[in-house]
Amino acid sequence: MKLPEGFRTRVRNVWGSGGDKWLEAFPDILSGCMKRWKLISITMHPELSYNFIAHGESETLGKVVLKIGVPVNEMEDEISALKLLNGDHTVRLLDSDSIKGALLLEEITPAKPLHALDDNVQESLIAARLIDNIPIPAQRRSTLPTVEKWSDVFDRIISGYESRSRGLPVKTVEKAKGMARGLAETSNGKWLLHGDLHHGNILFDKKRGWLAIDPKGVIGDRAYECARFLHNPMPDFLSCEDPITKTEERVDVFSEYLNEDRNRILGWAFVDCIIGACWDIEESIDNVDYYVQVARLLEGLIQ
Repeated sequence: MKLPEGFRTRVRNVWGSGGDKWLEAFPDILSGCMKRWKLISITMHPELSYNFIAHGESETLGKVVLKIGVPVNEMEDEISALKLLNGDHTVRLLDSDSIKGALLLEEITPAKPLHALDDNVQESLIAARLIDNIPIPAQRRSTLPTVEKWSDVFDRIISGYESRSRGLPVKTVEKAKGMARGLAETSNGKWLLHGDLHHGNILFDKKRGWLAIDPKGVIGDRAYECARFLHNPMPDFLSCEDPITKTEERVDVFSEYLNEDRNRILGWAFVDCIIGACWDIEESIDNVDYYVQVARLLEGLIQ
């Protein structure tokens, strides 16, 4: 199976030599997965981001989705999160192989993404219901990363700022660092969060309703779960007719439905934007300006 060149390039850009090794080993990894899970046939998803995705049929499990990625910590975190969340408002994990970076998932049909509704308030209500139901109390000895650990990227960027800034003001990074610390110190508990709950990761299933896919698995304040939704879908959000009004509508829904403080929701969204910008600097991805613009919008709404 020939992987798209754009996908191969992204894998190399993010994981370097590790990505090259994974691409070279991919045919054998795929063959091993097909044998292990008795897959009769698979069809590659037309749009691949950073992982290989294919729809298939298993002799023993019926219709499934196969996901394979570079076997790094993020893949292990996703597997752990899916096991802990146990298919409650999320896609069900049928089996996995963390060494190969492979997941076998239930197939969601018709898998209509949330943004297809084209109704900001309705989309926000659906997301709010998931945010209300998905997080579970974090285990004391969880190996999953924390939002505080994610925030370590601020220090990495600040320490090498002159060579790594790429249009991200150092004062903005410092503000995000301070805001993250303050929000964490006033948190009402630690929760296992999806961590990447945006419009493209919420799909409709004809039997189970709206479900979340692709969790990052992170431990943090419950209000952080709202953050990723507020700066998506990328990059279309900023080009919509009125992104400020759209953001205010979303925050209104989240604040009322989840009984969360508006400024905490906006603050975490600001922090998450700058985390995203810093990660993109580290991974040489060209979304930094987008994150900076959205962060300014969010900052302007904090009272």
